[in-house]
Amino acid sequence: AKSQLEGDYYASMIYYQRILAADSFHLKALQGAGETATRYGAFEVAESAYQTLVDRKLGNEEGLMTLRLAETKFRLGKFAEAQQVYRLFLTQKPAGATPDALSLAEKGLADCIWADSVAYNTELRAPIAALAKINTEYSDFAPLAVDDTLYYSSYRFPYEKDNNNPKRHLIKVQ
Repeated sequence: AKSQLEGDYYASMIYYQRILAADSFHLKALQGAGETATRYGAFEVAESAYQTLVDRKLGNEEGLMTLRLAETKFRLGKFAEAQQVYRLFLTQKPAGATPDALSLAEKGLADCIWADSVAYNTELRAPIAALAKINTEYSDFAPLAVDDTLYYSSYRFPYEKDNNNPKRHLIKVQ
């Protein structure tokens, strides 16, 4: 889509979703929806598109859609599900899978195992109750300590005036 080439991933995602409303198994639209939704940050949309491609064995001869599904599940914090998908890829070893793809799958699996092991490890959490607002499911970054105050940027604030669906988020300093 022209909008995708211009970097308007939201418009591209909507365009692909319109095609999928008419033909839910349109190969190029599913691939495009997955890619543009990922670039836009709408990981639920990307997960749905990649899941359909993998389940229906559409355009997945090299296993790339399986890898993208696993990466998307990882980004959504679904570490156990992502592990299953990476393991499936490594077990099945699609005929067209390149050594780089296999290496990515092995690294992705290791990352999932690590993330799953620390996600709920209370020993790694800061004991200060005030830090409960930090390290949410949204990106919290760029900390700066000034005297006894910690400032940081957070990407968790919905842009209320946004006409896009899903709504975009704003970054604010906390």
